[in-house]
Amino acid sequence: MKVTSIPVLACVALAFVACSPAQNPASPTSSAPATDTTVLSTATATEVLPTNTPSGPVGSISGNIVPTGYPQPANSLKIFAREKNAGTIYTTDFSIDVTSYTISNIPPGVYNVFAWYYKGGLPGAYTSAKVTVAQTSEDQFNCTNSLLDITISTSSLNFTGADIDCWGGNFFSYLPQDLLP
Repeated sequence: MKVTSIPVLACVALAFVACSPAQNPASPTSSAPATDTTVLSTATATEVLPTNTPSGPVGSISGNIVPTGYPQPANSLKIFAREKNAGTIYTTDFSIDVTSYTISNIPPGVYNVFAWYYKGGLPGAYTSAKVTVAQTSEDQFNCTNSLLDITISTSSLNFTGADIDCWGGNFFSYLPQDLLP
């Protein structure tokens, strides 16, 4: 019967699609007017230095740096505020002995905050995991999967209390790839 050939062809086509290599998505394009900041997709996020002040209202995110308890082989501590939807990253460098931070001049949006003892030290983030340093793979999983969102809006431009801990979580996929080892 020819009727049975339709399901067989559908199964063959489905198997072909499932076994085909994944296609890379096209780079996003934007018809938005040019501004001082570049908005790129998550996969291609780049740093935006705080001197590139966005137009419109801007705010800040601040918090404490929870000590790792271990010396870090680093020259500086980079703090990143990553806007979740656009993937834009705002960053500021601090000395490795800093105990608090503020990232200023960020536009309204929903952010995650990360830190990295650059270059060669541990990454950390603002999370709900209640882990200071990831000692086990379970700790690392909990740190990586418990990022807290920070909403900066025109009615609430400044956020305090984004304390960085969870040192050793797997946060590198959220950071600009040109900085990674």
